[in-house]
Amino acid sequence: MAEPQTCSIEVQFGAPVRLSSNHQQRLVSLISEICDAYEQENPDRVMWPAGIGDKPMSNWLAVEDGEMEFDGSVFQIECCERERYELEVLQKTQSYEFHVLNDALNRIGWPEIHKFQEELRKGQAVDEDAGGFMLRCIKRLFRIKRRDPVLTFQEAARSMLSEQLELAGQGTPHE
Repeated sequence: MAEPQTCSIEVQFGAPVRLSSNHQQRLVSLISEICDAYEQENPDRVMWPAGIGDKPMSNWLAVEDGEMEFDGSVFQIECCERERYELEVLQKTQSYEFHVLNDALNRIGWPEIHKFQEELRKGQAVDEDAGGFMLRCIKRLFRIKRRDPVLTFQEAARSMLSEQLELAGQGTPHE
């Protein structure tokens, strides 16, 4: 059976309590985790805690003189949700790629660097272009075994990333 969908959480205390800033931060952190889980389930949407503090007593759009009233006895966390912008998708992808490449770089030591230099000294083969030559050298640096010939630079890059992800145990880039 599917879990019920929740739109709000209410807590009523039997008597006034002291809500320290540490308590508030922990509540916001927990709500942020819930928002993050929502984003995992809905990758084309974003959600975040946006309004945090005393509960507004009036609508800020309806206030004419700029004086908002708040209920200081109610701590409120309001979350906003919207479509993920294309730039945010790109940034998230780039961040992911950065972590994959950083992880791969952390596994490089002197033996890999020497193999890279060795491959450079061999020089470019008559049947490969400059890009193919550099990819062959870089593959040695990342300990990537030779495979069937790759047709395009993009396929070579995908192949290298996939192999590094497999080495890292993380699956494929867009799972």
